[in-house]
Amino acid sequence: MSIIKIYDKMDEINPLKHAMEVHWNKERVRLGVDFAVTEIIDHPRPAQLKKRFPAQLRQDTIETSLPALLGNGTHDVFEKLLRDYNTIHPQTYMVERRLLTTLMVNNKMIRIAGRFDILESQTILWDIKQTSTNKFKYGDGTDFENQLNIYAYMLHLDGINVTSVNALCIFPDWNGYEYSRSGNSYPPNKVTGYQFTLWPIETQKDFFERRVQLHVEASELNDDALPECDREDMWAKPDVWAVYKDADAKRAKLYKDQTQASLYLDTLKKENDSAYLTLRPGRRTRCETWCSAAPLCSQYKEYLKLING
Repeated sequence: MSIIKIYDKMDEINPLKHAMEVHWNKERVRLGVDFAVTEIIDHPRPAQLKKRFPAQLRQDTIETSLPALLGNGTHDVFEKLLRDYNTIHPQTYMVERRLLTTLMVNNKMIRIAGRFDILESQTILWDIKQTSTNKFKYGDGTDFENQLNIYAYMLHLDGINVTSVNALCIFPDWNGYEYSRSGNSYPPNKVTGYQFTLWPIETQKDFFERRVQLHVEASELNDDALPECDREDMWAKPDVWAVYKDADAKRAKLYKDQTQASLYLDTLKKENDSAYLTLRPGRRTRCETWCSAAPLCSQYKEYLKLING
């Protein structure tokens, strides 16, 4: 047996390319509401820019959209199998159920929709997440907790009282060796369940209403006046300060702390007044690769000016 050809460009693989075209078209169909739950837990800046300029967004690539496609496939498999399980054990699971509620904000009736993944025994809420191990290696899943508690609140409004909120996380990049050397922050298995804090109903209500209010108010602002994303929103790497011995220096000593960098600069300047310090902004991973609204974003444009001089 011999391999005749390797398709090193994903858009040359027609079954994949055509499947992605259908996926993209489905993703662009809105739910006929003002906001989806996945929007209100996100930052209002990208959410608003995507709504205002749908034709000018950075086009998705197969590479950036493939995780979402595979995630949808995982959801579909769970939905089918748990429905089959219900034929043997009736009403054990409620799967992929749409939730809809309204909220009066600034004298406007706002419609919000969401779709939870799994409700077990009418009380235990699960969300299926296909994600990177970095999610828990470098973070704590706060956005998962926020989303689950909003779903729990919307279920409460429908007369269902949730007692537990959980994420069933699938990690395609999971590695046993990495787990053995990384400690407790690394997921213990390729498929791992996480139970998050279930907030009191009043806390859920307050969070839900504040998030909707934030997005409604953002919808009334000009593009450049939209609230700026913070470092966590942008998946920003830490900034570093580079200290050069003189104007011709090719290499720099790097510091994470500006004060330490300044002290070292002061030392260098005693011998060479041309020594200088410059900020190297941390890479904004989400903006650069994953946010389709980045080319339209004034905050991102300012960042590009800073790093490109």
